[in-house]
Amino acid sequence: MLKYLNTVRKEINILVVVSSAILLLKILWLNKVPAIFSFASEAGEVVDRLCTSIISSYLFFIIVVHFKSEKDKESITPYVLTYVNRIVEECVSQLAAIQNESKISLKLDDLTKEIVKSAFAKIHPRSKTSLIIGYGNPTADWLQFMAHSQFKTIRMIEKLFIKITFLDSQLVQLLSNIDDCTHFNIIQSSATLPVNNITLEAWSDSFFDYCLLISKLDQYAKTRMALYS
Repeated sequence: MLKYLNTVRKEINILVVVSSAILLLKILWLNKVPAIFSFASEAGEVVDRLCTSIISSYLFFIIVVHFKSEKDKESITPYVLTYVNRIVEECVSQLAAIQNESKISLKLDDLTKEIVKSAFAKIHPRSKTSLIIGYGNPTADWLQFMAHSQFKTIRMIEKLFIKITFLDSQLVQLLSNIDDCTHFNIIQSSATLPVNNITLEAWSDSFFDYCLLISKLDQYAKTRMALYS
């Protein structure tokens, strides 16, 4: 039960604690103290009703609404985390492929903009990858490879957004930031339009920013996994 209380907004929990403390103080002490002003009794009754109303409303919310909501979220957590981890893995697999081509180590947890730029500077945009994209075994170039990963990631985000009523606001924000990131906005058109660049360096900054968003999503997944384990 305590872990469900921890998911309630901090301000609400503080309000209930303060109301309980005031009510307890009034019952144990103030009710035994002679009135110091003429309408003290009426004021006390107002305080009683207010504090009791806050506490009873809180209990109703916890037992009837919040507990069920959190149980529903908990039951769907494995599904959500499966897709969240797949989104992370899609980025990690891109890093592994770029690392293999550039011979520069690329790890999601310790990326820097300079390292990504150095790796991208060693790869021609239209050189071929191992990704097969059609009949007859035609292989994708690097821009098509990243566009394909973008497409897969957006599809997975869409699957999660179908369950949006079960997603917390932090996850919705993280997914929205990835869905609307600059890298995704430019890579699809880059894959289909002629480019004169001789390296991928022009795409390195936006790709790095995308990786930072994925890293935040990865940390979220690890935190949620620990919370529900």
